[in-house]
Amino acid sequence: IMLDEPFAGIDPIAVQDIQSIVAKLKYKNIGILITDHNVDETLSIT
Repeated sequence: IMLDEPFAGIDPIAVQDIQSIVAKLKYKNIGILITDHNVDETLSIT
């Protein structure tokens, strides 16, 4: 799955929702490529 700037322009609750979804996909061994300028949000799910 490719996500381009998934955290841009969204509220903190939506950020948590996306992080939760990505964590579930990661747990299922689904590959995810994320490009984003919000380093903290991106690194929190790696």
